Amino acid sequence: MDRLRVITITYTININPNVYFKNMTVLDKALLDILVCPVSKKPLEYDKEANELVSAEAGLAYPVKDGIPVMLPEEARKL
Repeated sequence: MDRLRVITITYTININPNVYFKNMTVLDKALLDILVCPVSKKPLEYDKEANELVSAEAGLAYPVKDGIPVMLPEEARKL
């Protein structure tokens, strides 16, 4: 009787996050145009140096991590 053998191969790929996420760190203009502050419901300004979305009306700055805005008020920095 023939036996069926299952072989599992596992391998690891080392990815440099500075290279992999390079294109993800720039916030897309189209995304910025549709995002609003979840607290004030007003448009946001992008602070490129701090990599944050700023809501002057709410006095909050939302971080952008790996190109993804974190729009949670509890994660925002108070201005």
